[in-house]
Amino acid sequence: MADAKIRITAEDKTRAAFASAQKNLSGFTGGLGGMQSQLTALLGAAGITAAINKSLEFADTLSELAKRTGLTTRATQELQYAFIQSGSNAKAYEVVMGKFVQTLGDAANGSQQAVDALKRVGITQQDLKNQSVEELYVRTSDALSKMTTSTERASVANDIFGKSYKDAANAISLSRKELD
Repeated sequence: MADAKIRITAEDKTRAAFASAQKNLSGFTGGLGGMQSQLTALLGAAGITAAINKSLEFADTLSELAKRTGLTTRATQELQYAFIQSGSNAKAYEVVMGKFVQTLGDAANGSQQAVDALKRVGITQQDLKNQSVEELYVRTSDALSKMTTSTERASVANDIFGKSYKDAANAISLSRKELD
């Protein structure tokens, strides 16, 4: 028997195919890296845009609230901040200040109940004509802070601010010094 040797030669065509696939894959992932930075920039811009839009909405709300209450935008922002710092919230501020302005208007129009309620905190008809809403509020809050019994404070606050005073009891009885 004779030994036969068979020589098999093969051409490795897979090496080239794998090299090409690897090159394409690295190009693809490199492209994703570029997209990632573009996507991050886009999302960052979207986040900034959203923040700006929220700020503008807040400014519009603040401006509208200032118009409704007769306060300056700055006074509205400062008082709203005082409400929040004393454990209340922006919505309670809006409701309480709305009722306060209504009480001032009722007193200015001669409502004896409103006039009597404001007298309990030392505000007269003349004060309504000569002082700003902000000053009248500060005086009211200061007077409430000086009342010695919580029963009296609650009764007067209810007469001036309505039932909603309960949601802002701490805020509406801040002293003048605490509001400054």
